[in-house]
Parts: sequence; C-alpha cells; structure tokens
Amino acid sequence: MQKISVNKILMYLSLFVFCIITIPKMLNHVLWFDEYWDWIITKDMNIHNCVQFMRENGHFMPWYLIVMSFSKFDLFYPYSLLITNWIFYFLAILFMWKKAPFNDFVKIIITFSWISLNYFSIVARCYSI
Repeated sequence: MQKISVNKILMYLSLFVFCIITIPKMLNHVLWFDEYWDWIITKDMNIHNCVQFMRENGHFMPWYLIVMSFSKFDLFYPYSLLITNWIFYFLAILFMWKKAPFNDFVKIIITFSWISLNYFSIVARCYSI
C-alpha cells in the first residue's frame, strides 16, 4: 500500500477549496467593459488586425487568439471567456504547487490571497495566462 504524503494531501485539499470558492464567483461575474471590449473587437478581427491592435491595447497575442476562437462563432458568451480564464489560472496554481520551491505555508498564502481568489481567477483577461 502506497503512503500519501502530507504535502500531497495539503495540495489536493487546497486546490479543492480553491475550486469551491472561485467557481461560483466566476460564474456570477458580470463582465467589465474592457473584458466585453476584447470580445467585440476580436469578433470582427483577423490575425493581421490582431497584431496591429495588440501594439495599441497592451494584451498579448495568445489572449486575442483564444478570445477570437470563441467570439467568431458567438460561443457561450460570457462563460467561454470566464471559464477559459479560470482554467488558465487553475493551471498556474497547480503548476505553482507542483514546481515552485516555496514551502507549503507560502503556497497556501498565495493560493488564498485576495488577488488570487478575487481577481486573477475571475476577471477574464490575459493576466492568468
């Protein structure tokens, strides 16, 4: 029988609680103007326009390509933006738990900080990528 370490239990428990807290918040988030603006702009854009617009706006190319893939076909607005953003941030938190050289206390503080729970995991922008 394989013994599960305390670190793994702590990681899985923290990720589970993170999901329990952020998923309802994410699904109830009303898009802000600039989040909606990315959706509208990419709906009428092609890749060449995306490069030109990227220079002026400040978000980077992968974000516009991801949003463009949903906005061209009007797929599940606004949930496609919100869920995509949440998945990227969840993967970032998972990567931190697996690879960061911090101790578990610091990882818990980062996972449950205000900016992690209320901003990066919910606001649908390129920051979580």
